Amino acid sequence: MAEAFLSGLPDSARREWHRYVHVFRVVAEENGRRRRHSLAVFLTESDAEVAKRLVEPHVASDRPN
Repeated sequence: MAEAFLSGLPDSARREWHRYVHVFRVVAEENGRRRRHSLAVFLTESDAEVAKRLVEPHVASDRPN
């Protein structure tokens, strides 16, 4: 996926194939500035949810409960 994004797809690539992906993004504060980062890509929602549950206890949240 990264190669296709960075350098494009070859002319022989089958473009009728597609797949939804789940991108795990985080917001980090660096030097007083908030920046968004893509942390990982998952093919299934369940894999993304597992990763989210594993990471959540280790990050601060500014969302209201």
